[in-house]
Amino acid sequence: MARALLRALSILECFSLETPALALQEIYRTVKLPKSTTFRLVVTLQEAGYLLQRSDQRYTLSYKLLLLGSVVRETQDVREITRPLIEELARTTGETVTLSTRSGDERIVLDVAQSKSTLRSIVLPGDRLPLLYGASGKMFLSQLDDTAVERMRLAQQLPKRRVTRKALFDALAEIREQGYARTQDDRVAGVIALSAPVRDASGEMCYSVTVTGPSSRIEGREQALIDPLMRVAKRISTLLGHSPSSRPVK
Repeated sequence: MARALLRALSILECFSLETPALALQEIYRTVKLPKSTTFRLVVTLQEAGYLLQRSDQRYTLSYKLLLLGSVVRETQDVREITRPLIEELARTTGETVTLSTRSGDERIVLDVAQSKSTLRSIVLPGDRLPLLYGASGKMFLSQLDDTAVERMRLAQQLPKRRVTRKALFDALAEIREQGYARTQDDRVAGVIALSAPVRDASGEMCYSVTVTGPSSRIEGREQALIDPLMRVAKRISTLLGHSPSSRPVK
């Protein structure tokens, strides 16, 4: 029973914004199941109301899934989903972990799991911070086009910590290549921050998860922090409906 359920779910996960309609042949090639098994599961999902068959014989997801998604949006606070994960990340790394989202030119701290150490970076839920400084902000900046990035660079400059266009764009290019952001002495002196993206079902980056701590404690063990950070960000993304095949909507 569990095996059949997982197979049925894998069929539903074949559909995306890029491939909203699929022929039976395309489905079984994607899920890599025998044609007869795929057909039986597709028919079952169709009879249950989760798949629709169009006049061209291609299948699409039904509005029944949209209804279930609406229930999730109305009843589930993202912090309820992420809290156990960021608490565990804070416990295993020994550092402060934050969950942030972007609002216009700022990032908003949604939740914080504080380090148990007396020497720690302090940030509180509800804090609104510019995107130009810090790993979390730069993680969000890396998702924007050059025009928006340059506008924020000019608007958010601090007199004693001016950021050149080249330095910023080089940093963002590195973030896009490696998949996470790292900053040191950027927003707060003496602090290293590592930030990873959280993506939703559309592939858009909706949140960032960030590990922050004093340079004296993080230097030399960064990879030991990056690996669990990336795993947690990936896990949260999965819980929010993201799959590796998802692509940002343009």
